[in-house]
Amino acid sequence: MKTKLKLAVGLALLSLVSCRNLVLEDRILCPRFMFFDLLNSESFESFERVCVSVYSYPEGLLLDKDTTTVRAIDNLEFYMAIRGEEAVSGHGLVGVGDNHLDGNSSWIIAEGSQADPIFRFTYLSATEPESFLVPVELVKDHSRIGLQFVGMESFVSAEGEFPFLVRITGNTCGMDILTGNPVRGPFSFLPEELSIGRFECTLPRQADHALRLELYGKPELGEMEGLLGVFDLWAILYEQGGITWLEKNLPDADITIDYKEMSVRVSVSAWGQEQLDYNF
Repeated sequence: MKTKLKLAVGLALLSLVSCRNLVLEDRILCPRFMFFDLLNSESFESFERVCVSVYSYPEGLLLDKDTTTVRAIDNLEFYMAIRGEEAVSGHGLVGVGDNHLDGNSSWIIAEGSQADPIFRFTYLSATEPESFLVPVELVKDHSRIGLQFVGMESFVSAEGEFPFLVRITGNTCGMDILTGNPVRGPFSFLPEELSIGRFECTLPRQADHALRLELYGKPELGEMEGLLGVFDLWAILYEQGGITWLEKNLPDADITIDYKEMSVRVSVSAWGQEQLDYNF
């Protein structure tokens, strides 16, 4: 009922420009108006920006792209005009930031940066006469990883400072925004220390097990320099948090590393759910 009502409203909005009112126009060139039924729009702020693209199918040629809002999509104030295509595919992105499009569909993380907090929908639809409505759902294609180091008081020379620089490395540098598959390539990010021993990093869906957490001595402390330790971050998240990177909606995780006790606690938070704690 909701879908039928939405489509009826959309048709009414376009009645003044429909080809039925353009008697002399070649109907083959008449635009078909594609609207979207965003099935989980309530999970997003109405002002969230959505970048939408449409491609010919199966050729994969970019036909058009535009930027709108969740509210405009939900209210059927946004549509894509399509001419002469029998079928189309495409995507919509929420959370676009510093990353960039390379080629037709590879969303690549800028060198030295972290991933954008991307939510993404894709679609494949035959076109219909005049106007049609395509159901889509935004899925969470990123994980926010929080790191908290404790037990550092044994490093007397630190004088209350966290004594390490943190670097996160891997072999996934982005994703294909049409398929959702990870794009392989070097990833390296040096997160800012938000408070004593606290760091955060946004990661894309991972292609393999190469994710690592590296600790380097702070040059200003003098006593420790260079690479001092490596944690297998992929194994920590998988074995102690249950994250496989195959989840439809990627979860977030907070990792507490007690350097003195050599223990790790992982708190996993599925999108829209409470955290689950794992202690090791």
